[in-house]
Amino acid sequence: MNNEQKQVIRKEIEEHVAQISSYKETAKRDSDMSGIKRLLQYMESSTASKNFFDNVDVDDLMAKYEEEHATLIAPFDGVVANLFSKPYNAPSSSDAFCTIIGSQGMEADFTVLESELPLIKGGDKVVVTPYADPSAKYEGRISEINPLVDDKGMVKVKAVVNGQGKLFNGMNIRVNVHRSLGEQLVVPKSSVVLRSGKQVIFTLKDNKAKWNYVQTVLENSDEYTIVEDEVQEGDVVIVTGNVNLAHEAPVKVIENKK
Repeated sequence: MNNEQKQVIRKEIEEHVAQISSYKETAKRDSDMSGIKRLLQYMESSTASKNFFDNVDVDDLMAKYEEEHATLIAPFDGVVANLFSKPYNAPSSSDAFCTIIGSQGMEADFTVLESELPLIKGGDKVVVTPYADPSAKYEGRISEINPLVDDKGMVKVKAVVNGQGKLFNGMNIRVNVHRSLGEQLVVPKSSVVLRSGKQVIFTLKDNKAKWNYVQTVLENSDEYTIVEDEVQEGDVVIVTGNVNLAHEAPVKVIENKK
């Protein structure tokens, strides 16, 4: 039998399988095989295949058909998870056979405040850190921003992340969104203290602490951006021992010796 003839038979099998679908759903496995044999015998009388079915081993063709339809092929590369079926046992027709987790990239789900929504956009770089391994960092890009604010003022965001095969589905992660905002005046978070409910930075001038009111704008885990007013680029800011400082208090700088 040539390939063209095989394709004709395959097409006829697929067209007529529906005629015995109800039988196959209610029958046992041995009855399924009998059902397929009945289908093939039915097809022997069809006009398109009667000329070459005389030379076909029906049992062999039935076995090949069963083998082809018993193999599950995933549409993408990945890792098999939640596989609980055992060899030679008939799987349940109502439950998922297994789960395929794509190995090419993971999808990170997180939320942002409604007020932060103007600061992010599709394609922005993200860095994902799993709580299970704080030293590991994986990069990705924002792929989707859900255009809906929930009742808590949060917006759902998705990012595609290259987990390098080390991220597991369902992991708890910390997500940092990186975006270039142009030139900004940046100070360490530890340099900002509160005085009477207002943000203050102490700068060093003539070995004395100088009190400066500031207004922070954006922040990440380590730094603030501030409005350039009293504090200017190049000023020396005090980052330790500044909690109890007063204006014009004498300051002694101690250099770290490594």
